[in-house]
Amino acid sequence: NPFSRRLFFYIRPDLYTFDETVTLKLYIDDTLRFTTTLSTSIRQQPLIRLPEGLMGKRWRVNFSCSGVERVELYGVQVVSLPLEVTP
Repeated sequence: NPFSRRLFFYIRPDLYTFDETVTLKLYIDDTLRFTTTLSTSIRQQPLIRLPEGLMGKRWRVNFSCSGVERVELYGVQVVSLPLEVTP
């Protein structure tokens, strides 16, 4: 169920930044809950540990880059555990 409450553990972006710095912002229930910066010289899928206790129903991620090179974003995954069982 996409509207059940979840506990969030990790985020894994799949990207190639061409050595540019990219800012990743994770929103949970429309509230900014985590920010980090990434820079890669090859395509990577880093597993990033989120702070303990992040809970909510919906998530979204915003990526931004102020560099001049293009950035390739292939996807993003969030690892979470459902906390409620809904009928």
